[in-house]
This record gives sequence, C-alpha cells and structure tokens, in this order.
Amino acid sequence: MPWLKILHRPTLAWGSLIFAVILVLNMNFLLSEVLNAVRIDLTDDKRFTISEGTFETLKRIDEPIRINVYFSSLLGERAPPYAQHFDRVRTLLTQYEQIADGGLIVTYHDPEPYSRSEDRAVSERVRGIPINRQGELGYFGISMSNSVDGREVIGFLDLDREQFLEYDLTSRIFKLASNKKPVVGLITGLGIEGTVDPNEGVTQAWLFFREMRPFFEIQTLIDVNEIPSKLTRIPDHIDVLLLVQPLGLSPKTIYAIDQYVLRGGKVAAFLDPSTLAAAGISYDEKLVPLLNSWGIDIARDKVATDLKNARKSETGKRDERVFSNFIASIALGNENINQNDVVSAGIEKLNFMTPGIITKVEGAGTQVTDLLFTSVQSMVIDSKLVRSSPDPVALLRAFKSGGVPLTIASRISGTAKSAYPDGAPTLDQEVFYTNDKTIDLEHDLRTLESPGPHVASGQVNIIVIADVDMLQDRYWVKLREFFGEQIPLPHASNAAIAVSALENLSGGTALIALRARGIDDRPFDLVNELQVNAEQRFRETERGLANELKKLEKRIKDIESSSGGSMVLDNDDRQVIQDFRQRTLEVRGELREVKLALRRDIDQLSEALRVVNIAGVPIIFVIGGLFAALMRRRPGAAK
Repeated sequence: MPWLKILHRPTLAWGSLIFAVILVLNMNFLLSEVLNAVRIDLTDDKRFTISEGTFETLKRIDEPIRINVYFSSLLGERAPPYAQHFDRVRTLLTQYEQIADGGLIVTYHDPEPYSRSEDRAVSERVRGIPINRQGELGYFGISMSNSVDGREVIGFLDLDREQFLEYDLTSRIFKLASNKKPVVGLITGLGIEGTVDPNEGVTQAWLFFREMRPFFEIQTLIDVNEIPSKLTRIPDHIDVLLLVQPLGLSPKTIYAIDQYVLRGGKVAAFLDPSTLAAAGISYDEKLVPLLNSWGIDIARDKVATDLKNARKSETGKRDERVFSNFIASIALGNENINQNDVVSAGIEKLNFMTPGIITKVEGAGTQVTDLLFTSVQSMVIDSKLVRSSPDPVALLRAFKSGGVPLTIASRISGTAKSAYPDGAPTLDQEVFYTNDKTIDLEHDLRTLESPGPHVASGQVNIIVIADVDMLQDRYWVKLREFFGEQIPLPHASNAAIAVSALENLSGGTALIALRARGIDDRPFDLVNELQVNAEQRFRETERGLANELKKLEKRIKDIESSSGGSMVLDNDDRQVIQDFRQRTLEVRGELREVKLALRRDIDQLSEALRVVNIAGVPIIFVIGGLFAALMRRRPGAAK
C-alpha cells in the first residue's frame, strides 16, 4: 500500500502496538464468551473437575431447586481469601446451572448490615461472623429449597472445608431432589446412635452415623437398649441391613439374618475381633456359622498388623514419651484399596485400629472379592496383645513379616447356602439375660412374627469389613470449633466408604466417588520407606542392646552368688563390666548414626526435589529453545 510509505517508522510501531492491544482484548472477550465452560484441571486427583456423581444428581432434578447465596462484600474486603473462595463458589454454581438446564435457580445476595437482605439471611439460618469493632456481621452461606418446603443450609462456608465444596453442594442438592430414601435396618451392640447413661450422661451419636441420616431412613432393629431375642424376622421393606458389632444375638435372630440374605436382602457388616470401642470385646461367636455359610471366616482372636502402613503412636510415661510406629494402627493408601470396585474406587486413605483378618472358606460357592488389604509387610498377632495397654515398641521388636497381604474387607456375591440346613432352630427353653431382666425365649417368640418358609439357598450381595473402631470419630475426623459450631474436617475416608457401601447395596451410586474427594493424602513413598527401614534398624539395634543388658545383669547376679553377696570383684569381672560399658557407648553411637543417616537421606531427597521444582521448568524451556534453534539452523529448514 503506497500510503504506508508516507508513515514514519515510529508511527507504524506505535500503531502496531495499539492494534495488537485491541486485538488481544477482543480475543480475550471472545474466548471468555465462547469457551466459558472450558477448563483444564491439571491436579492429580482432578479436584476441580466436576464428578460424574454431580452430573447424575443435577440431571435427575424434576422440579427447580432455588439456591440463595449470601456473601458480604465487606467480608471479602476485610478477608481476601473469602473473596477468592466466593469466586470459586460462583464459578462452580454457574457450571451447575448449565448442567441442570433449568433445574437450579441461583440468586446472589449482599447482606449489608441492617438491611432486608441481612434479615433474610438470618431467617434462612445463614450465620454471620463479626468483621469489625462495631459488631457488624459478615455472611458467607447458602440456603437451598425445593418446591415442597424442603430446605438445606450451609450456615457458613468455612475455608477449612474448601476441598469438600463440591460434595457439600451436591449432597444437599441430592437430598432435595430425592423423593424416597432407602431404608437401612440397624443391628448393633454398641451405642453408635448415642446413649443416655445415668452416670455418664448423654453421649453423642458417632459422626459416621450422623453422616448416614441425610441419605437413608434408619430403622433400629436391635441396639444396646433392645432385647436381642425379640427379632425373629427382618422386615421385607428393609433395603440394606447394617450390622455393627452385634452382641448377644439369639439363634432365632441369626436365622432371621440368614433368611433375609437368602431372600435377596443386602448386608453391610462391621465385625471386629478386638474393638477398642467395647473394651476389646470380639464380635458375637454365634455369627461364625453364618459367616462360614457366606464363604468367609474372621478369626475371633487374631488381628492384622502392617509395618509399611503403620501409623505413629505416642507411648511411654509423661516424662519419657516417644513416638513409635504402632503396627496395629494401620493407614491404607490407594495401593491397598481395590480401585476396581465401585465402593472403594477413588478412595485414597483409610485408617484402621487392630483390624481383623478375613479368610476364604474352602469349598464355598460364593465369590469373595478383596476390597481392602494390608501390604506384604504384614503379620498376624494374637488380639490379647492389643486389648489392654498395648506396647507399640514391643510389637515392633517382635514383628516378622508374613510376606503376604491380609484382607480387611471383602465383597461377597454368588450363591450361598443357609447356615441352617435343617430349617429354623428349635426352641430349647433358652433364657437370655438383658438389662437385668430374664427373658423366656419360648414364651416371647410365640407373640412374634413368623420367620416364614425356609430358604435353603440364594443369591447374596454382602460387604464385610473386619473393623469397627474405624467408624469412631477419632480415627477419621477432627472437629474444629468455629464461632460455636463444630466443623468436621475429615483426614481419612472411613465414613465415606461406610456410607458408600450402604448406597451401593441399596442400588444408588451417584455420590460414591464424590465422597472420597477432598482427603489430602499425597505421601512421599520414598521418605516413608526410609523412615520404616530406619525404624526397623533402630529397634533391632535397641533389641540387641537390651539383650546385652540382660546378659550383664545375669553375669552380675552370678558373680554375687559366687562371692556370697560380696561386692568385691576380681579383675576378670571388672574387665567384663568395663568391656560392656564400652560396648554400650558403641551401640549408642550406632543408634545416633542410624538417626543421622535417616535425616541425611531425607534431607538429600528434599534438596533434590527442591532443585527439580525450582529449576526443572526453566531447564525444560531452555532445552526446548535450544532444540528449536538447532532445528531452524538445519539446511532446508527455512524452505
């Protein structure tokens, strides 16, 4: 173009720059509109990718669900992290609206102090927190409602639960969109529902039980306050039977469970050979024939230990406390969790305490699939070693790997035969003692429901986990106090796998994968291996020193006996003691070297990781640039 020759070179440069800026702004606007829903999630666990469970939940909404989001702009100004969290909430809910296609109606409110919006937030149970000295409150909560006056509220979106945001939103939408909850029948010998004791007062329900309530209608068939002999038939409307360490069951009740399963009923059972929740009591031995008929056995006097997955435990007296690996307290990672089963897929961390061992019964017609299992560095020990004041150091010293993994949880399917081949058990004038009352079983059963016609065999679907302590709060969750409210912060997926097992057995799968999200478990496997190996070496050396100490004590006693109680020692005896003292100093030096070697190995690994993290990306770009330059210099590259 001739007119371009008239323009000065600086004018062309500035004009090109302005044109480029305009082009970039227009392209940015165009891409933000066209590719609004396109996102790239580079996290390893796809934390920012909407799960299939959320898609399924949003697609099944029949009637619109209204969502009111309350966020105080003043709170965002005073605390920028909350503003960033609000942006993520808004982005996620925008995606939810697009997926639901009219099923969600989201409205945003800024509840300024003393405004109608603030009154509405308070009326919908959204909670404010003080943000200044004048006592003004900042709000960041969500209220959801459906067309039948059902309401779900997140009183305050705490930053500590940010990683659980998708689950917190989707689970509440799921509850509002669900018309009928599956019915779970509960049989337990523990106070998982909470207890009222004249001496101890009121005990809260276990948190995992509270996690169940929104998703299931729970009907207690037998608990610590019920008479076990009164249950002779599991009602047909029960979708899933939940067994949590049942105790004192009558043969008629066990027969009722047997027949329920063979009639097509589903069972999730938590049975423990040594539950700390009940002073080390094992599960009811009368259940053994029932388990055998299902094709499995759980030894009532054995527990599993695992050196590789052992959790740290504090032991010793107050002034001499040390941390040591407690091999009966196990934290399983994803390599010890069956990722091919829908219940356990996606779960990355589970904590267990003195779990039992599930073995398959030879000749059984059922198919037993391992869901959870230890590492090969495991060992079977007697349950009495962990029932009362266990010694983690002594257990670690005595550890000898069995070389094979031990099964902690299994799914049982296929055809099973009745544990009562001759039909219902007869009434033998059995007498049971419950709550200080004597029950004449024969008289009692005459007034109860008939078990129905005997079923000799049938298709079964059962999940058995050989641990009950894992359901206790302290093994999977921490409760943080936040302005008078307890915020649960899970550090393991124990409750998730329990609730997911019930959901799967009852026919639902929408939230199974979503429940496992948010549990941060990215261990440095190499560091853990270094620590375990050093711990073994340390304890082996310590054990050698202890043996030498015993030998010295015996030698001194022998010397005292031979000298008639005199403490005058000859030269040989003095030399023995002096040699041992020298050996003691050497062993202590070896112990220090083991610990220093461990620290050196970990420090070297940390330094290598730091170098890779800082210099790795620039090095890759430099290598890429050099490669591109070499390619351009090749003959014919410009053609």
